[in-house]
Amino acid sequence: MMQSRTITALRRAFRATRIALLLVGLLLAGEQLCGAQSITSTSGSVIYVDSAGNVTPNLFGNYVSFNVTNTGASISDAWVTAGGFTGNVVGLGSAENGRYHIGPLASGATRAVFFYLEVTCTNVPGFQAGKCSDATPQSYTVKLFSGDPLVGSSTVLASQVFSETVLDTTAASANKVTSIITTSSTALGTTPWWRITWCRGLLPPRRR
Repeated sequence: MMQSRTITALRRAFRATRIALLLVGLLLAGEQLCGAQSITSTSGSVIYVDSAGNVTPNLFGNYVSFNVTNTGASISDAWVTAGGFTGNVVGLGSAENGRYHIGPLASGATRAVFFYLEVTCTNVPGFQAGKCSDATPQSYTVKLFSGDPLVGSSTVLASQVFSETVLDTTAASANKVTSIITTSSTALGTTPWWRITWCRGLLPPRRR
């Protein structure tokens, strides 16, 4: 009788150990899954503008780019969004909806995504023509979704916060854009092109 009870106790302990190990394995797998995707910036953290009064047209926007890498299971329908801007200086461009459709994203694949950001110079403290620099980081969040984020069944797979500062270019007889020609239609899904003509000015000698 004593031997039978001992065997039963050992079996129960063995079962409990197996269940515990299985739970630990599931937790570790879940942790790896949560970190299976990454979003990294490839365009730096400064948006350059030209708000000088002697420049037509002024440049108040720039593209930012990111690499989205999937080291987990393949994603059948991947989407990336940019939003949640803090501050009131940097935001999405007037024709930018903040949604980028990647589509299928295989395991181990990396895709580049782009968003057009604009600077509202009138919200920069002390702004006047040629002085639109703002060293205060303007943060925002880029997220990777499985499924269309406008549909309730989508899932957030990765989320990363980035920030941009604003730097106005030199306005005094230095580099200057003289003309910008673009396609008549820049609708989402089309491939626009630009021809920018600029001249390089002379800067004063550097003081030693």
